Amino acid sequence: MLDRWEREDPVGQALSARTDIAMVRGGALVGRNAHERDWGKLRSTAYVRAYMDAINEFVKMRRGEFTAERVREYLRDDSDVLETSDPNSYLDRIGIKSAALLEKQLDNALQEEGLSAGEIADLTAPEKVVKLRDSIVTTSTSEASGSASGLVPVKTIEVVNCDGETALGVVLVYSQRMGQFAAQIADGEPITPDVERAGTSIVDRLSAFADHDLVTEFGVRRWWDEQGYPAIIAFGQWGWNSANMNSRQQDRAWQAAKRQAEAQAISYLTEFVNLATVFRSESEMGDIQEEATERDRDGIVENIDTTKIIDRIMSTARTRSRVDITGLTTLRTWSAEHPLASDQELVGAVVYWSPALEDSARTGLGLSTKHVPPEQTDEKKAAPEASRVESGTTESKVQTDAADF
Repeated sequence: MLDRWEREDPVGQALSARTDIAMVRGGALVGRNAHERDWGKLRSTAYVRAYMDAINEFVKMRRGEFTAERVREYLRDDSDVLETSDPNSYLDRIGIKSAALLEKQLDNALQEEGLSAGEIADLTAPEKVVKLRDSIVTTSTSEASGSASGLVPVKTIEVVNCDGETALGVVLVYSQRMGQFAAQIADGEPITPDVERAGTSIVDRLSAFADHDLVTEFGVRRWWDEQGYPAIIAFGQWGWNSANMNSRQQDRAWQAAKRQAEAQAISYLTEFVNLATVFRSESEMGDIQEEATERDRDGIVENIDTTKIIDRIMSTARTRSRVDITGLTTLRTWSAEHPLASDQELVGAVVYWSPALEDSARTGLGLSTKHVPPEQTDEKKAAPEASRVESGTTESKVQTDAADF
């Protein structure tokens, strides 16, 4: 669906054709099915996983360090005599006796716990003599770090199948223009309005969305207000469930979910302005082929021939964001059922910052304004655009013009 959006949607086509922007994507599965209690919460964290995957791709694209190491080992030993410790070595004798004493003490302790002598004997590893070992192991690592400020999600797609299994995908876009805008805010620089972009107020534009329209909205958008100032709008949401609760418990649960949604929205806004990242991934792949003989405590010898597959991946991702701004406010909170899972209740919050909002707050605090005031022009008039588990898909509305990047 993400591929089709890039190929067929006018905005996706326009962005894909651009060579002066970076477009990255990520995806993740929700940890539970849509009929389970905490699905709404895990749906939000799945979006964060997809979002961080896309950020990882962006940072690796900008600058990454990649290493690869291959190790091939081959051993063949047809010797009839095994190397043993020197019986005349004092340290060897002490080591053998210490091990024997410790084993005896452990055996006694296990017998006191109720294990039989046979069960204790089964715990003893058989003596193993490797006659042939052939292994090849490839270790690959990738590390990427740097700034990811200015990334904007332009499309979110959600899929729910008939079993309630859910996946989310997101497309993020970066341009120098967005990066410079984020840097202006982070550095506290004054921002000049663009009267040519002035249109509907942010409040009126958001009012055109019904609560159920906001179910598909995550992350930040840049909109232009009625004075031509660029504004950051951030959407966050969280799940909650009112089943088997009285009215007071429902209110507490809803208030807690609302706070979590606000925290998510503020995180997205902060990360747009100033985001430092560190990603590291290590993978091992290969096989170990081995021929050996094993002899247990009863003296029974067994020839073994094994092949072990090595298939291991370990990744860590860490982001940190910090911003110092004035005037941030929660513009709206909402509640709605998910369109594909009607028994799942969601709570959302929309936070908002703009230069006009900051100057208004600074004036109220007795501080001087910081941003360049708009020129006196005729007000532009623009009409705002309105924008049980079922299998299906949901998609976010495209709220960012390709020309903004």
